[in-house]
Amino acid sequence: MTMFKKAERTQAKARVALIGPSGSGKTYTALRVAAGLGTRIAVIDTEHGSASKYAGVPGLPEFDVLELSRHHPDEYIQAIRAAEAEGYDVLIIDSLSHAWNGRDGALELVDREAKGNRDNSFVAWAKVTPLHTRLIDAITGAQVHLVATMRAKTEYALTRDEKSGKMRPEKVGVGPVQRDGMEYEFDFVVELDATHTARITKTRCASLDGWVEECAGEAFGERIATWLADGVPVQPTSGKWSALIVKATAPRSALQTMLAIWRGEPNTLIRAAALLECAGQFLVVTTRAAEIANAIDWAEQSEDMRVGTEVLALWRRALDERMVAEEAAAASEPDLAEAAGDSPETWPWGGADESDELEAERMEMADAE
Repeated sequence: MTMFKKAERTQAKARVALIGPSGSGKTYTALRVAAGLGTRIAVIDTEHGSASKYAGVPGLPEFDVLELSRHHPDEYIQAIRAAEAEGYDVLIIDSLSHAWNGRDGALELVDREAKGNRDNSFVAWAKVTPLHTRLIDAITGAQVHLVATMRAKTEYALTRDEKSGKMRPEKVGVGPVQRDGMEYEFDFVVELDATHTARITKTRCASLDGWVEECAGEAFGERIATWLADGVPVQPTSGKWSALIVKATAPRSALQTMLAIWRGEPNTLIRAAALLECAGQFLVVTTRAAEIANAIDWAEQSEDMRVGTEVLALWRRALDERMVAEEAAAASEPDLAEAAGDSPETWPWGGADESDELEAERMEMADAE
């Protein structure tokens, strides 16, 4: 039996990144583009209510807002899931840069972890990288059109003024304030300059390749929506699915809920999603490569490929990172490798005493399906 199938174009949701320096019009442009993508618009505002200053402005759509004072990746994930569950057409993340360098963002989390591990950045990144990966997965898999703004690292270049003919300094962006490679996660990457001119630097839509427009807006969003609608319809996500995933991804209090979904939900895909979220939290909590290796052994025995293959890919990447971190930690502090406790018995793959019971339960549910 072949593992491949014939490629088929399906309808999809937009993934648009707007990158620009201060004053380039990122929030304003995001709202105008969103108006072309859908009617119900939500905004995640990380900039102290700046988005709300555009409420009621002529030419801009109505929108709902959620203001984040903390920029932990889990806060973003929970907000994305909430937008899905509440049926919004478009979600604007303004700004995604704060998930990297904001309060409780990735860089601050790394600094905090490193200080608790004798300034060992390898150990710190081993804990924070899975969090960042979960945020990327939430963005790329969101069941809404998504427009994310990112601040640009700024430099100044001398340009000639067309009217006076004199040289003058101009602020230019040289890449987004985010982890290297974030642009690869989006279908459309648009750079904005100080004159509010938008220029596409990455697109999967051939007709928009090289597109440049001053004060881009609703028409641009409509072109994206039309291109994405050309394909086989995808079965819509049910309300039950959305509600379960919102519960399953709530930060810091979701483990028991996810386990309950995994054990009691007959729908295989919902169970798989809950288990993957559970796997993500497992990687955040555990600190030992041996525990991840045990979880990989458990996943390899799973007969449900929609669970097993994705969990294995996630954990194998984490195992490589964790082994490197442990080697570095052992070299600097021999006792550090023994600091972690045993794997919690609540994990589906944890605890030798309950492994047989959980395997029997999983097989029983698989037969029921």
